[in-house]
Amino acid sequence: MSHTSGNILLHLIFSAQGRRPLIKPDFRGDLFAYLGGIIREMHGTALIINGTSDHIHMLIRIRPAHSAAEIACVVKANSSRWVHEKMGFEICVADRIRRLQRERVEMLRPSQNILPVKKNITRSIRFRRSL
Repeated sequence: MSHTSGNILLHLIFSAQGRRPLIKPDFRGDLFAYLGGIIREMHGTALIINGTSDHIHMLIRIRPAHSAAEIACVVKANSSRWVHEKMGFEICVADRIRRLQRERVEMLRPSQNILPVKKNITRSIRFRRSL
């Protein structure tokens, strides 16, 4: 009996439109929950989702059936739509294209310990809040 096993960890970092502080504390928790739901729908696991007013970090585990680019595209498209529907922000195509060009997707090595990545995400969020 053969089985396929995959343990793909992604650290997604993406910013709000124009890196402006658009992610308000009053809906941040709902947004993080929505992002976790997107990952669950794609049969993945959100290990940690955190962020500040201008960017979001996601540490997720995905199945080998999905590429990192596909996950990033689905998360960005659905979360942007959700924020615009809930908050009424206007979509600017030029800003969106520039934002997509700046995004980073980091693939973690399977042997890499995820604890330092989790700590780094939490530490960077605390540091930015203290500024």
